[in-house]
Amino acid sequence: MFLRKKLFSRLSTHRLLFIGLAALIGVQPILVAVAPNKAVALNKNQQRQYVRFVEQLLQQSTGDQSKAAFTAAAVGPLACMQNKKIIIDANAWLELQGDALVKVLSDKAETSFGREVLRQTLQQPTDDTKLIGMRQKQVQALIDDPKLYDEVGKQLRRINEAEKEENGGILAYWDESQRENTGSLFHRSKGFYYSMLSNNWLLGKGINNNRRYLEAASLLSMGRIAFELLFYLGLQGVMEDGVAYITFGLGNGTDETGSDLWNPWKSFKTGLTQPYRSFDPRQTEAGKAYNRDTATRQAFTHLMRYGSAGDLYKILQLNYKARSGVGLGGPGRAVHRAAGWSATNCCCGNSLCKKIATKIDENGSWRQDQDVHPGCSSSLGTGVHKAVAAGITAGYTYYRFVTMYEMLKSTVGKAKHYVSTMKELHIHTIHMAREMNAMQKLAGMVCDHEVFRASCTAEHMHEVIGHPSEDLKKLFEVLKESTFTLSKAKSHIYARGNVLLAHQMFGKVKDELAPLLQGIGELDAAYAMASNIKAYQHSDTPFTFVEFVPDVQAIIKLDQAWLPMVKQPVANTITLGGGAHPNKIIITGPNGGGKSVFLKTLGCCVLLAQSWGIVPAKKAQMSLFDGVCSCIHPQESIEHELSTFMAEKLRIDAIRQYVFQNNKPGFKGLLLLDEPFKGTVDAESADRIYEFGKEIAPLNGLIVLIATHVEKPINLAPNTGAYANYHVCINELPGGIFERKFTIEPGVLRWWFDDPAKRSKFIDFVTIEKHKEQLKQSAVA
Repeated sequence: MFLRKKLFSRLSTHRLLFIGLAALIGVQPILVAVAPNKAVALNKNQQRQYVRFVEQLLQQSTGDQSKAAFTAAAVGPLACMQNKKIIIDANAWLELQGDALVKVLSDKAETSFGREVLRQTLQQPTDDTKLIGMRQKQVQALIDDPKLYDEVGKQLRRINEAEKEENGGILAYWDESQRENTGSLFHRSKGFYYSMLSNNWLLGKGINNNRRYLEAASLLSMGRIAFELLFYLGLQGVMEDGVAYITFGLGNGTDETGSDLWNPWKSFKTGLTQPYRSFDPRQTEAGKAYNRDTATRQAFTHLMRYGSAGDLYKILQLNYKARSGVGLGGPGRAVHRAAGWSATNCCCGNSLCKKIATKIDENGSWRQDQDVHPGCSSSLGTGVHKAVAAGITAGYTYYRFVTMYEMLKSTVGKAKHYVSTMKELHIHTIHMAREMNAMQKLAGMVCDHEVFRASCTAEHMHEVIGHPSEDLKKLFEVLKESTFTLSKAKSHIYARGNVLLAHQMFGKVKDELAPLLQGIGELDAAYAMASNIKAYQHSDTPFTFVEFVPDVQAIIKLDQAWLPMVKQPVANTITLGGGAHPNKIIITGPNGGGKSVFLKTLGCCVLLAQSWGIVPAKKAQMSLFDGVCSCIHPQESIEHELSTFMAEKLRIDAIRQYVFQNNKPGFKGLLLLDEPFKGTVDAESADRIYEFGKEIAPLNGLIVLIATHVEKPINLAPNTGAYANYHVCINELPGGIFERKFTIEPGVLRWWFDDPAKRSKFIDFVTIEKHKEQLKQSAVA
């Protein structure tokens, strides 16, 4: 009573009147469209970029990310990134196995937000040293402060738990399919809100934004369902006893003379107190009358369930037996009175029981002679009465089992739907409250930390948390209620108005939360990079912070660089460019020696260096590159009528056009070419590689790596002076076994060109090893 007074004291009488009227007449509410909130300290372009980040994240989570989306990400960078230069294109990303690199690094990320930021930052390497330096400082801060690192990880894991919840986390509010899918929680919960009356001037605006109105609607909805359920249960009781009285004369009371009477109100209450009678015919008044006799009980049960006219005929037979003192006794007398039957006027009416009773002897058997009572027709007692019995049975059975049962079933279904949906929504909002609490704590850490608050994303996070809009403030306030504590998850006593309001507000302020989500993603990405550094810091293949060299010529200097996607990586040391070392090299050796892996190692080192300032190496120095181009494995295309050779040629032509168009002072590019012009005879391939290498030799702004198994390109070193020869290290051991070290060393692998027998043995060895590896993989599969 106290809670009810406290609730309704805050609601004006006329508004409650309309709310109650809406609930009672069945106004089924839906979520009301609201005007978007004004952005908090963000211009339109920044707000659009934040929302776009969430949309791309949603595409990734649903698997709807195509190759075309790469270009969209490249030209539309993360908010706060001023550099819009495309340093790596989709082709180079695929050939360097960028997705595999993201997967390896993002294993340490705790949330989908962090994994998406890692993907976007690697796809969008930058030449902005200030931005790269800021990310380096953030990663270093997490490494240097174990307490900060542990707390950030703890809160990120809480966010991840919420995102893995059955109905999704905050991202679900952007997912339109959630609202279109009739089985989803978002669609099922629409009926808990007002629709027709939400904009009524008398009720005022924001009826769906007031927890008390929503609580009242919840209570009235439950009341309406309870009223329907009780009404149908009571009506079932009235029907059961009414049919028993009308058909069999079995009442639920007696008058002053001892005669059976039927009290409908008593039947209604019986229907409420004994609802199981509605589903078990044996529990009805008529059923109880014959409960002592197995044959009669079976006949009656069959009658009530299947409505056979023959079964009704048998029931009436047994009524006569009971009246005559044969078998059941007692209740049969009431049946006899209801039928208007007596020893003196048995044929003075058309009562069904009377006509049937004339055909039964004192032993309950059908008489074979003439009717006991003159004037009663045997044909009338069989054909007509069977037809009447069939009609009564069919009509009653249809109404009881088709109409009443379906209405009762529908009402029970509404109650189950309400309880299950509301409870599911409650659990969902509990997870959402925990997620928002974790986000607020992380936002506070970001805004309070001198390193993290330097980013513009942190400034926008501070605006969201520190200066929220009125709607967002209302959301933060309602989430503080005890309704959303984890201990309430199993309870059925909670403020449903709070649950409905929180769910409503999340959908309303979702765009306003977009900067917060990206900020959490950037923090998680930094956390993932710090975790990778910590995990590998004591191994032979560590990560390190890169040092960018402001040299006129492009330079790459790597000490023990390795490729993170390889299970058993091999480290290589190389210095290219800078004046003292050649900036273009030819790498020779057979297929399977490690040439391709080395090219991908350099490419991934540049991607990581120009996105996070981190490199998989012990030490790293390099220039900031304006572009990364590759021709590692162009594919043939039947659709575009391209052979492997033509695909290679088109790719090289595109690279040639790119480097000459950008051949300007200060331009620095990285070219990675693996077996270019393959798909034709070796002589043709060698000539084309040599000519292309000679053509780009004067371009000092390029660092070029060309891997090949043909001999002529090695002459570029003495003929141009711009190249140096390297080879993959392979040692021959006794017994026809070769040791592939997968390292790169200066010089030419002469035996590959000069010793046909050794070359043949090596090819056979590699073929056998490949076959063994395939068999091993097949056995594992």
